[in-house]
Amino acid sequence: MARTVSVAYFKSLIDIISKMPDAPERLWCDILGRTGLTYEDLSNPKLRISLQNMTDSFDLASEVLNDPIIGFKAGCDFHVYSFVRTGTIFAYSQSLADAVKVNSDYNMLVETVGRSRLKRSPQGDYMIWDTQGLDQAKHRHICEAVIAGYAVTATWLGWGFGESVVEAGFCHPQAGKLSKENFDFMKQICGGNIRFSQSNNYIKFADQIVDRELPSHNPEKMQQIRLSLDVILSKVSGHNELKDKVFLHISDHVKSGTLSELNVAKKLGMSERSLRRELAAQGLSYRQCVDDVRQMLCQSYMETGRSLTEIAVILGYNDQAAFTRAFKRWHGVPPSKYKIKVLS
Repeated sequence: MARTVSVAYFKSLIDIISKMPDAPERLWCDILGRTGLTYEDLSNPKLRISLQNMTDSFDLASEVLNDPIIGFKAGCDFHVYSFVRTGTIFAYSQSLADAVKVNSDYNMLVETVGRSRLKRSPQGDYMIWDTQGLDQAKHRHICEAVIAGYAVTATWLGWGFGESVVEAGFCHPQAGKLSKENFDFMKQICGGNIRFSQSNNYIKFADQIVDRELPSHNPEKMQQIRLSLDVILSKVSGHNELKDKVFLHISDHVKSGTLSELNVAKKLGMSERSLRRELAAQGLSYRQCVDDVRQMLCQSYMETGRSLTEIAVILGYNDQAAFTRAFKRWHGVPPSKYKIKVLS
């Protein structure tokens, strides 16, 4: 599926930037000029903005305002509750853990750049934002905007808990040498700790708070909004049904050692040619789907402590060298140098 953001999310972030001190009055015009978008496009609620257009907009704003953390600052000022339905549903969640699950269920209504999940471990509880295959350095502004938004939202939701977020991390390296003012600002928003070049984008929650009942929990209103969002989601995500099924069948065949395009096509009741055509219509390819599934399974198997040799065999690579090449493409380093951290 193409990586996009909703037009409402795009407008919100750029509006925030355009109102920053020193932002020129013509910033919006310049952004539209660079992206090829029009004011009419921005009034179309069904429009999805490509990740590249989002990144181009951030890059231009960062250049004009001479601000290397423009995405992070925009994310901090993005108020999720301004999205009447998709925002208030978080406040009605039972707990922070439930809010992460809700976010995962409806995330694509706002953006399809990544997907959130809750990770529990002896070292703490984390909200991971998975962005498999993304060029993290190139799109670092959107990554920082999303993580900053999650950190601020978690703090807002847990206002009665005291400290909610104690750390945030990013896959991309730090953008040059940040000023002390910018670095301190990032730490302040994220509980005092910021880490770069991590294996995932994430926020870490304070100890023993993710299952505490939120002060604003309201199951009745939650159910009402879920019903409304489910209708919207069914219209937006209908075209993703094929991808979900393809991923499922690829995963099953990888685990059973029977992966082939023919077997996956048979499971879907179509020919290989039809499968390729249907995937192409969604901007996908069978090869890319296989690669994405292998990366996700690899991450899962590494978390369970399986050896790299065993993982290579399970994923169906002919030899260790082929697995190493794929691993370097996913993470930028070979498996032997990959550090299995808390968030790996």
